[in-house]
Amino acid sequence: MTPSRCAIARSPASSRTWWSSSSALCALAALALAFLPAPGCTRDAGGHPAPAVTQTADSGPVSLRLALDRAEINPAETVRLSLTIAADEGCIVEPPEIGEKLGDFSVVAREEGPVGLVGARSSRTYLYTLEPFLPGEYTIPAIEVPYRTGPDAPRRDSPRADGIAATQPVTVRVVSILPEGAPPEPGPARGVVEPAEPRSLAVPITLAVVCAAAFSAAGALALRRRRAAPPAAAASADLAILLARAERGEAPPLETCNHAAGLLRRALSARIPGAAAMTTEQLLAAAPRAGLTAHELEQLRSLFQRCDAARYAAEPPDHARLLADLRAAVAIAAHLEQPAGPGARP
Repeated sequence: MTPSRCAIARSPASSRTWWSSSSALCALAALALAFLPAPGCTRDAGGHPAPAVTQTADSGPVSLRLALDRAEINPAETVRLSLTIAADEGCIVEPPEIGEKLGDFSVVAREEGPVGLVGARSSRTYLYTLEPFLPGEYTIPAIEVPYRTGPDAPRRDSPRADGIAATQPVTVRVVSILPEGAPPEPGPARGVVEPAEPRSLAVPITLAVVCAAAFSAAGALALRRRRAAPPAAAASADLAILLARAERGEAPPLETCNHAAGLLRRALSARIPGAAAMTTEQLLAAAPRAGLTAHELEQLRSLFQRCDAARYAAEPPDHARLLADLRAAVAIAAHLEQPAGPGARP
């Protein structure tokens, strides 16, 4: 899989050109100016806007690259931070633990890119949109990324870390929109405003009653339609259909992996709130709460890891092993659709 590429959109140039049948020279000059770079816009060798701040860090088999699109903003703007993690084959890297705050910045948006392969190294990029509150000097602290190597590296439940790769703190200047030393402008003074004449409450009360009646009727109609709608097919039944198609060779491996992972997440949602939106690592960590046996947990881990390798690393799965994982998935989904026993925890 090739690394993802970001397409940078250019802002249209705001310029005026006067055309005249007797001024061809002016037209050529305007055309040349349109291709000049905007003032203050630095571009890299590929023609894309270069980041304002970049730094790299290496620690054994792991390397980090941090980039900021701007080093100075005002309180009404945001900073976009990208963190690219690259690791050697056989090295397990934990994603960075970044919550709602990063230093004094608020994290208002985040994205996680797909896994890419560059030679024998795998890489993934994490994007964060940071928002300030007041003017001042903001420091983005060092971001630590633990990793594991050796024969025990594939064991994700192991708390041991063989090393930690970390970036250096970065300072971003947030400047005020007002000129330096300018006092706040309170605006023109207003005179005394006479209170409005009291109005009758008959019209608002009538509107409230009409709205309440309309909402009640709409709610009753929606409830009736919901009761009349046929029940959705169980995830175990859909997995059995998918298994039959895969055995007949009618479903490609990638399509089989995509559908199987989605159906298992739907089955797990009955016992794990929010399972449909979890990553594979989060779902496997929460799976023991669903009341599954140790053997079922190993089968679940095998299917998710095999499908992730096919979806993100372009590794075609072995057909026989994929069929075995699907048969186990049908049984696991059927188990999850039964009433939860005393060992299951919400």
